[in-house]
Amino acid sequence: MEARRATPSVPPGHDAARADVIEATRALEAAARRRDAAADALRRHLGSPCGPVLERAAATVAAWDALGAAWARYGSQAGTDARRDRAAQAQRDLAVQRTLAHRYQAAWTDWCATRPAWAPPEPALPRAVARCGAVQVRGAIVNLVAGEATALRGPADTAAALEAVGAHVDADWTLALVFDERLPTASEGDRATLRIAGRAGPEGADPAHLPGWPALEGAAVYPAAGQLDQAAVLRGILRVYGNRWAYPGCGQDPRPGWGASDVGGQLGGAQPGGIEALGAGQWRLTGPGGRPAGQVANGGDAVGYAPIERYLLGLADAAEVPPITALRRPRWIAAGRVASTGTCQLDLATLRGAEAAPPRREGPWRVGVVVRTARPLAHSELARWAEALHSFATPGPDDQPFRMNFHEATGGRGRLQPTRATVRAACEGGRPAVPSGP
Repeated sequence: MEARRATPSVPPGHDAARADVIEATRALEAAARRRDAAADALRRHLGSPCGPVLERAAATVAAWDALGAAWARYGSQAGTDARRDRAAQAQRDLAVQRTLAHRYQAAWTDWCATRPAWAPPEPALPRAVARCGAVQVRGAIVNLVAGEATALRGPADTAAALEAVGAHVDADWTLALVFDERLPTASEGDRATLRIAGRAGPEGADPAHLPGWPALEGAAVYPAAGQLDQAAVLRGILRVYGNRWAYPGCGQDPRPGWGASDVGGQLGGAQPGGIEALGAGQWRLTGPGGRPAGQVANGGDAVGYAPIERYLLGLADAAEVPPITALRRPRWIAAGRVASTGTCQLDLATLRGAEAAPPRREGPWRVGVVVRTARPLAHSELARWAEALHSFATPGPDDQPFRMNFHEATGGRGRLQPTRATVRAACEGGRPAVPSGP
């Protein structure tokens, strides 16, 4: 889970301590490669034994510990302040990486101990690309070529984009992840996220302007610049199922997130116990990981769903949601710093607009991706989107260093299943959809 590029650079000098650091760094890189190979093999064949990946994950943790010890020796023998400072900084960097390595090992250990019954290998999605009208399709990835169209700015725009796809494509999706290369920011995507099937939320769109996909419950919208593996995907999925709450008698934050509360989830808020009174009507809010709490979001996909967020996704019972502490009439004055008249207690009975989604513990959610671009994506680009979706939807830990996939963020309760989209038998003008080469 840790990034090997984050290992501290080789220290100066030519002594034995420096040589120990170099040797330990090389040993760590080799151990991490062996671990990643075993993890990738298990992801592709989920019925395989867990032994190899668990053994290699443990060996990688040991390698991080050995590298830390080598840097400690280097620091203890340093003859200058600069070298001692360099060793101290390396130790701080390594502490973060060792923590990530331990988390990655624990994630695989937990997954192997409670391997889901729904984890057999799935048939591979097709490699061929089919084209029809303004779309091209590879498996669960649909590329909508929108020419010089403007960016998606609201739910009605998103509905129109899906309608354009649905004119040529059939997809039995529960959830669509829509990426628009013209969208400048994630917050713009939040405003364009679409809810279907009568869910509470901001203004929607005319149901007549949606594709004829009866299972579709909504579409989360994101900028396409960083592709799927760099977007705040978890936050968008949650916003499909509602994120505008009323806090009767508690002074709700004006922006659509958890704001000045201790929810500590994808949509902001301090971690439980992270609201601290500073005096003079000011409060410090500490979010997950010790960072200042966000008003509408916390840490991108590095933060898992809070209990109430799992409830809203239909992946937890109401009894699992603890009471929420919030600040009255909050006014944000700096990052993680709020002026308020005091605290108040909330629960699910108090919150309005916090209706849970239908239970989905049996899973999976059928998911696909729409990428809206000005020009057709090349085969290699479609393949990258498909690989990123596979990693995000894999029913087990992925190998991304600072982000969670859906399985990890839901505590192992949720599963996404990339689901093939198919072009219709004929295109506009009667031309058939012809698959191209792989």
